[in-house]
Amino acid sequence: MDRRRFLAGVSVAGVSTAIGLAGWQQLAGQDGSTGTAGPGTTPTTGAPTTTTPALPVPESGGSESSSGDRILVVVQMNGGNDALNTLIPVDGRYRDSRPTIAIPEDEQLVLGGVPDHTLHPALEALLPYWDDGTLAAVAGVGFEGAGRSHFEAMDWWFRGSPDPSVTTGWLGRWLDLTDEGDDSPFRSVALGGGAPALRGSVSVPTVVTSPTAFSFRAPRGSDRRVLEVARAALVDPISTDPWIATAQLAQQRTADAVELFASLGSGDGAPVTDRGRRGSSVADSLATAAALIEEDLGTRVIIVSTSGFDTHSNQPDTQAALLGDVATGVAGFLDSLATTEWADRVMVMTTSEFGRRVRENGSGGTDHGRAGVHFLAGAGVEGGLVGGWDLGSLTDGDLTPNTDVRAMYSAALTWLGGPVEEVLGGSYEDLGVLRRTLV
Repeated sequence: MDRRRFLAGVSVAGVSTAIGLAGWQQLAGQDGSTGTAGPGTTPTTGAPTTTTPALPVPESGGSESSSGDRILVVVQMNGGNDALNTLIPVDGRYRDSRPTIAIPEDEQLVLGGVPDHTLHPALEALLPYWDDGTLAAVAGVGFEGAGRSHFEAMDWWFRGSPDPSVTTGWLGRWLDLTDEGDDSPFRSVALGGGAPALRGSVSVPTVVTSPTAFSFRAPRGSDRRVLEVARAALVDPISTDPWIATAQLAQQRTADAVELFASLGSGDGAPVTDRGRRGSSVADSLATAAALIEEDLGTRVIIVSTSGFDTHSNQPDTQAALLGDVATGVAGFLDSLATTEWADRVMVMTTSEFGRRVRENGSGGTDHGRAGVHFLAGAGVEGGLVGGWDLGSLTDGDLTPNTDVRAMYSAALTWLGGPVEEVLGGSYEDLGVLRRTLV
């Protein structure tokens, strides 16, 4: 792909990366409005898409940051990861509460400098980062007063607020406030699923459910070459009518996006995993994320989604496979960038909507709980354990949330260069997970 042509196309002022549902309705005159096309997500073929409703535009212009080239990668573990089998307390009550699903003592990973907690064996790929001080674990993360509903918990986490009147995602608000009007459509990207956390009023994420399925589908029996020629003709020349031009540029950008992801997936490297559903693992999505970052297209935020953490039954095997995928993916991502100019400019953070109950259920699993444990990794991270579990002080049988989700988000936004309080609606505890020389 000719990057100059691509960037020239994406820098046209006032034209969205993708039109989305609201924009197409405007173009068709279905909503009676005459403004510019509303925000949405980049349309794709061969992968599901979402659209974002038009929302009030916030005041722009957060304070200018000296960290304007940093990148945040969020690994979103949907379903509610079991924190107690992830970060394991050295406490007899742990095994008493989990007689069949507790991690055997001889399999637990020792965390250097931490005498009272160990790590799930599937996370072994992350130990080198712990040992070199670039991996932090934050235990007890949650919202005070949160329930055990997936839908409510996910809404709170995605919005970064329990307030239902907040209609944008926490990262969407950051993207809105730092938007300069001429950013790349790859400034924010979601891989592996939708990303409500990126929903903004003016910012437009590119959502790719599966990079390998991100392609144009030709009808059976048709000549793909002829269709490609016809598609190219749609955008040449660009119409003088602004509405038609908007549609043409959306088409061009979608085509460029498809071309870009095709090139990312056709590198010389071997597949990251041997899973049957190529592109469905965290490891594969993070490999795509690393390749995208190295394209240097102005990417600032990437969300990688994976599911399956709702382990009501058969938890040991299921969680081990999922955590192994996350650990392998994060380690591979960081290793692939370690010798590049991006090594000091990326940070990875995990999220999951809640933890799980302390006591196992009758199906070899755990039910919905409250507090979780999350990880931050990268050269800018001050490694170590923040918090820990006290099994003698539970909240209705759950691990007690003692670190507000927004404190973790505050660290991530500080890494990106803020504005923090404008995004989160206030200030929150400094967790000390960022190296002071970089903040």
